[in-house]
Amino acid sequence: MSKRIAGADGDRAVLEALRDRLAAEIDATDLPYVVAALAPQLVKVIEALRKLKVPRGSRVDEIAKQRAARRAALSQPKTGL
Repeated sequence: MSKRIAGADGDRAVLEALRDRLAAEIDATDLPYVVAALAPQLVKVIEALRKLKVPRGSRVDEIAKQRAARRAALSQPKTGL
C-alpha cells in the first residue's frame, strides 16, 4: 500500500488515492494482462466514489450557486442604454 493511500483521511480520500494509483499503473504498463487485471478494479473504485454523497457546502455546491447567480444576472433586462 502506498503512503498516500495509507495516510488518506476518510473514505473519499482513500478511494481517490486508490483511483489515482490504479490509473497510473494502467498508464505505465504496456502489458495487456496488467491492464485486464487492474481495469475492473478501477471501475469499482470509480463506482464507489460516485455513490459517496457530496458533503454539504462542498465545492460543487459553491460552483452551482455561482452559476445560478450569473444566470440570474444575465436574465435581468439592461436599462440605461
